[in-house]
Order: sequence, then structure tokens, then C-alpha cells
Amino acid sequence: MTYGPLAYLYYNGLGVDKDPKRAFDLCLDDIQNNREITTWGLRTSQYYLAFCYMEGKGTTKNTASAARMFKAAADNGHIESHYRYAKLVYKPVGTDMDAFFTARKYLKKALENGRNMVPSTYANAQKKYHEWFEVLSDEDCKGMDSAAIHKRAYNFQYG
Repeated sequence: MTYGPLAYLYYNGLGVDKDPKRAFDLCLDDIQNNREITTWGLRTSQYYLAFCYMEGKGTTKNTASAARMFKAAADNGHIESHYRYAKLVYKPVGTDMDAFFTARKYLKKALENGRNMVPSTYANAQKKYHEWFEVLSDEDCKGMDSAAIHKRAYNFQYG
């Protein structure tokens, strides 16, 4: 049995008293004990654990741990986690090229499977993709080093 769905109920106070600490503990128990749980259950636990870390609910706020858990959930197929992870790691072109391309990769994956996301989250993901990444396509970046990409992005954005 996985505790991810139960953690969801405690995290949101649905049918039980709202208790983010209990939600955090249930998700952590799933992940730390490496029980044989379904991929769905594992990624659900990882997703809600990430939210606990990100918002400091049930634990101390820790953005780095939130990013690690969102990435783990995304890598296990949790579509909305792709978007959440991309938001946490995004850096503008020229600031951190690895973070820029990592964020673009994860956000692109979220949009490819957007039908599985909450509609408002999908709309936000589309807006962020347009705002952050439509300046340079993959084709624009082929064979370019980070300095050339930064210069090209700057020219696109500021003329």
C-alpha cells in the first residue's frame, strides 16, 4: 500500500483534519522505506513531499529538496512535476545555460502531456514556456556555445 493518496487527503484536509505534518511523514515513509509500491504511488508521494518542502508545510522549507523531489516525480512520469521542477530550476539564458535547458526540457515534457494536468496549471505552463523559451528554438541553438546563445537571445529580446 502506498501512502501518497492518503497524504493528499491530509495535505488538503479532505475528509480528515488538515495535517501537513502527517502528509509529510506519510510521503517520507513511502520513499524512505522503499516499499514495493506502484510507480503511480511513488510519484504521488514524491510530488506531495516536494510541495511540503516547497511551502514549508509539515517540515522546514527547503527549495533544494523540493526541486529534487519534483525532479524524481517527473522522472517517474508525474506530468505536473515536470512543470513544477522547471519553475524551480529556470534561469534566464546567459545566467545558467544548464538550468535554462533543463527547465526547457521539463516544461516541454509537461506541455506534451498537458491533458493530464489541471487546466489552470496547464495554462500557466503554456504562458511560462512562451515567456521563457520561445525566444530560442532548439534549431536556433544547434552548434552554438553558451556565449553565442546568450548573444542571440539578447538580440531577439532587445533588438
